[in-house]
Amino acid sequence: MSAQKVLAADTEGFPPRQQNEDRRTPNTPFAVSASDGKNLWYWEWRVNYKTRKVTIPSEELSEVISLFDSYDRIVFHNAGYDVSSLQSVDIDLTKRWEDIDDTILMSHVLESNSLTRHRLKELCKIHLDIDSSDEKELHAAVVSARRKIPLKWRGPAVESDYFLPREVFGPDGLSPNPRWERVLQKYSQRDAEREWMIYCHFIEGLRQRKAFALYERERKLLPVIYDLENRGMTFCVKTANRLSKKLKKELESLDLKVCSIAEKYGFSNFNCRSYPQKNALIYGKLNAPRVKRTSKGSQSIDVDALEKIQKLTEHKKGDLYDVVSLLRSYGKLKTRNGYLEGSGGYLTLGVPVKDDRTRRILYPSYNQVGTSTTRFSSSNPNGQNIEKVDESGLGLRSVFFPRKDSWWYCVDYSQLELRILAVLAKETSLIKCFRDNEDVHQLTADRCGISRSEAKNVNYATTYGGGTVRLEAMTGIKNFKSIFFSAYPQVEQFLQSSVAKARKDRFIETKFGYRLYVPSERPYASSNYCIQGTAGDVLKNAMIAVHGYLERLQDNPLPVFERKFRLIACIHDELIFEAPNVENKITKTILSGIKSCMERAGKELGILTPVDFSIVKDNWSNKEDYHVD
Repeated sequence: MSAQKVLAADTEGFPPRQQNEDRRTPNTPFAVSASDGKNLWYWEWRVNYKTRKVTIPSEELSEVISLFDSYDRIVFHNAGYDVSSLQSVDIDLTKRWEDIDDTILMSHVLESNSLTRHRLKELCKIHLDIDSSDEKELHAAVVSARRKIPLKWRGPAVESDYFLPREVFGPDGLSPNPRWERVLQKYSQRDAEREWMIYCHFIEGLRQRKAFALYERERKLLPVIYDLENRGMTFCVKTANRLSKKLKKELESLDLKVCSIAEKYGFSNFNCRSYPQKNALIYGKLNAPRVKRTSKGSQSIDVDALEKIQKLTEHKKGDLYDVVSLLRSYGKLKTRNGYLEGSGGYLTLGVPVKDDRTRRILYPSYNQVGTSTTRFSSSNPNGQNIEKVDESGLGLRSVFFPRKDSWWYCVDYSQLELRILAVLAKETSLIKCFRDNEDVHQLTADRCGISRSEAKNVNYATTYGGGTVRLEAMTGIKNFKSIFFSAYPQVEQFLQSSVAKARKDRFIETKFGYRLYVPSERPYASSNYCIQGTAGDVLKNAMIAVHGYLERLQDNPLPVFERKFRLIACIHDELIFEAPNVENKITKTILSGIKSCMERAGKELGILTPVDFSIVKDNWSNKEDYHVD
């Protein structure tokens, strides 16, 4: 890699005011900078601050393209953003994914739980001792420039107006001032230099860690995520509006029920949204068990605390149990309605579908470095807030529908985290259970003397690091943890050794060798990091394999039908594909190929990682089981 010509590049742009129904409209760049460690390049283009239209001379566009073409590798910090931005002005790098490096991915491979959140300037400050005074200078110039133009033409934030200093303080600007005219150039070129230097630093780090293979996998995901973000998921506007009305009605009902109980304890105007009032009722009047404290030392009523209190009181139901249950439901439904309405809701962000007024498209964002494990974080929609099962009829899946003349095929890993726990713990009885395709929850039920439904909760709670209090609350059995560990002694040893390693080394490693740093105050979470990180490894391997498989179909001179199979979402352990709404031999062949790709993605585990198929013909919440050989 050192013998190749390498160019680090950076773009500056602002978010558009509207989106396009064909794809997620990227940030339009108004500046491009580049560095190869010796030379610097910079282009800055005029922006009409009233319309935010960028004017790019064709000869300068050609210069940028020519520069990129003359280098073997191109380095970005957050490559998906920059490639998308450049694509919007016809600088197409999507055919060169194999030549693109991303320092933000390098940072996550080397230190997953970085306190910098992998921000370029902070990484350079920590690793290279480079200050960020240029950023402060630019911010000051932008703030000053924003004051010179009417409020209606200012962007939503300072970062969206980085182009303003030249337009306001340039020679032909509103208020010429040589001091501020070139602050963006200084800032942008400095970023290109930072990218080059941190790239060289991280290349050496990857070499010393022998982590190039892990980085290469992350890099191979760049085109997969780029395609995902530009395909989108469709939802029905009428259904979303109806669901929002139902949620509001149910929230009002829950509010009245909580207020009715609160009145008995002297609260005349109880507010379900008031943290102090809820705390006073739960701990002050109802004497809830103390399960968790806030960072300031007071008793917590966050989601985790309320769940623990509910579990601890479900066997002796009363006002405390009722209030906590109602408040948990209130919080869930309020969050769901927030995803539908408001400035960041589906109904606001959804892009109209051409020739179909009933549907809109949500273009998701996937962040490869958004968690401390190998899992993605996502938004628009946030997959973590879309429940797989919702018996209330008020789930968010009910608003999502396939595009016209299409179906969705949902492919979900079966009990992936439990299989990973069995392998990591080397628990022979669990491994045998999975290899023999037996019921793992019934196995736990028989060994621990509990019901199958309780065993299912206990099994999953263990993978998420459930403690003594939580397990006792689930089963009603005192000291149940010792019973569980008697049934699965290797699981206990795995949990203990994970904590010990996290305390000693500050990190654990997934089955695939990805190093995950565990916060020093949370060593108990180390086993969960390892399980979730390994699950993330499997999902990423699967996405790369499936993407390659579908790409090969695109190149195959067979029916156009095959080219309409597309991966459109990754939610939890589930991949969602959109395809024409017909069933034939080609459909089954392609689905069989997808199944093979996904099940092979976990081969390093040493046990089968089977997948279950379901089909969505109208509404995501009404999916049906689907058999694939």
